[in-house]
Amino acid sequence: MKTLVTRVAAVAAGVFMSVAAYANDFSLAFDNTLKVDDANGTTLLYLNADGSYTTDKGTAGKWTASDTEFCFIPDGQASMCSPLLVTDKGLGESWTSTSSDGSMTATFTLIAGR
Repeated sequence: MKTLVTRVAAVAAGVFMSVAAYANDFSLAFDNTLKVDDANGTTLLYLNADGSYTTDKGTAGKWTASDTEFCFIPDGQASMCSPLLVTDKGLGESWTSTSSDGSMTATFTLIAGR
């Protein structure tokens, strides 16, 4: 069974795919919350402008993005990357994403505020 950090990071790259609609400007996520619902429950994810992230479960790490890829690097673990796909989702909207290895699917909702 994957740890919470691994589980969230494995599917969470899909969360920021929607934010990428702003020309790789992830600032929409910085003051807001990404709600991640999957088979294991709900996690709230907080992306920070300094390249770090935290969750409501007490996990943390770093994130990076390029024109083609979004990566999570959970503290003490290897990076997990997924292709960066552009969509038109915004605050209050939900979308579904599957991890790059196909093992997990999650529904993401970008919620206003922290």
